[in-house]
Amino acid sequence: MRENFEKSVELTLPFEGGYSNHPRDPGGPTMKGVTLATFSSYLGRQATIPELKAITDDQIRGVARMYWNPLRCDDLPAGVDYAMFDRGWGSGPGTAARALQRIVGVAADGRIGPITLAAVYKWEPHALIREIARTYLAFMQSLSTWDVFGAGWTRRVNGVRDNALKMADEAGTAASSPRSQPDDPGPDPIPDPETAPEASGKAFPTKTAIRLGVLAVALLALRKPIGRFVRWIREGLAAGSTRRVVAIAAIALSIVVVGVVVFSLL
Repeated sequence: MRENFEKSVELTLPFEGGYSNHPRDPGGPTMKGVTLATFSSYLGRQATIPELKAITDDQIRGVARMYWNPLRCDDLPAGVDYAMFDRGWGSGPGTAARALQRIVGVAADGRIGPITLAAVYKWEPHALIREIARTYLAFMQSLSTWDVFGAGWTRRVNGVRDNALKMADEAGTAASSPRSQPDDPGPDPIPDPETAPEASGKAFPTKTAIRLGVLAVALLALRKPIGRFVRWIREGLAAGSTRRVVAIAAIALSIVVVGVVVFSLL
């Protein structure tokens, strides 16, 4: 909801603290939750650490808009707007949008539009807030830096959830329809900041690992057959049997085509 922007920023900042540059934090220098890279995106140029340390409240609100607007928080139910804003603040608007889309069961393209909003409004706000918090914390627990930041992340997610539930209570439990607006998700989301929990986990995509594993097994299994094909082709060439060479090459090509199709379906 539009009127919840200021309150959401005020509720988020206490979790952030002041300046930090933890060696295990991939975001690097950070002030009040704003990384140097994000502040540079906001300014449109490379920011310096002294500038970051001197960030003003107005600048923080400008940075906050870079998360609030792409996530269409103006159009989300009370409480859900704050939960999603904080989710975006922690891991980037694109990642947060995809997480919400997976929860409500629509295509996870990272851009909030009418389809996503309609799916959101099918949920009871309190239930959706709890699910946003549950899935966010579950993801954090899978990260390699959980041992360092886990306690703080847990306090924050639980605190945001409780505050979001209070906001939903204050607005009433009856969900209204989203305002009618053009299919415009707002400004292009900024790249997800390196401080995002997602940035430090799952360094190797599962699908890629499966494909490489299948390829390795296939190459080992086909080593001898490939050797036979090469030997038969050489023998055919030596004997001057063009027909035999063409037939063998056609069989080999068919096997390669089938392999490519199977590989693409993994």
